[in-house]
Amino acid sequence: MSITLYLSLTSSPSSPRVSINVPLEATGADLRKLSSEATSIPLATMKLIYRGRVIADNETGEVLKEFKLENDMVIHVMGKPAAAAAEPAPSSSTATTTATGASVTLPTAAAAALLPHDASPLASA
Repeated sequence: MSITLYLSLTSSPSSPRVSINVPLEATGADLRKLSSEATSIPLATMKLIYRGRVIADNETGEVLKEFKLENDMVIHVMGKPAAAAAEPAPSSSTATTTATGASVTLPTAAAAALLPHDASPLASA
């Protein structure tokens, strides 16, 4: 027998809630593992919060009874999915147009293509 719980991702509040089926005898570690698999958030960085309490791996016994979790309740999940956490932020560089004095931020490759060969992004006055 199991119940359905919904996970609300705090890193993406506009995304739809993720549903998981949790066995009635699940421990804190079981619930965290199911949540991690459903959301792609690594266990090491994920926090589950229900009614202001953090659900930890070391919760012993039946976590559903301990936290009074019932069918269709929502648990808040803090953390970023592995794919989003692994993506590096795009680097940027500032290119200054000397004719107008305007400064524009562009991706590094695009900025380099716009600069004259003898100019440097740091050589602006």
